[in-house]
Amino acid sequence: IYDRPATSFVASFVGEANVIRGKVVSADGDELKVSALGGTVTATSNGGSYAAGDDVSVAIRRENVNVTTVGDGIAATVTDKMFAGGTLRVTLETDGGEKLVSSRHGINSEVSVGDRVIVSWAAKDAISVRDTDK
Repeated sequence: IYDRPATSFVASFVGEANVIRGKVVSADGDELKVSALGGTVTATSNGGSYAAGDDVSVAIRRENVNVTTVGDGIAATVTDKMFAGGTLRVTLETDGGEKLVSSRHGINSEVSVGDRVIVSWAAKDAISVRDTDK
């Protein structure tokens, strides 16, 4: 349930996840390329059947969202950086206005509020889910 939720509700309820909505650009086996957040992201189909042009919702656990200052991914701005116990939570806003959250154990981070960053994740860490939030 935690690693492969079937719906956006379960992804958000069982642990915290970012759920993004987009359109399938291409589907190759279990890997999807999805137009979302002002760019193209990768995800796994999670057993679903998709074709180019299909609407899709993708869940990414907060601990799998990488935040860097260089590289390929989605451009975003750091809007909040909060320490909670041993966890660092970074809130981000993409150029399209979507909010994402990254969480990491530890308190070290090279980014500050207001910084422009690149957000990315591995395809295996982002899975398609049935959208129950519409």
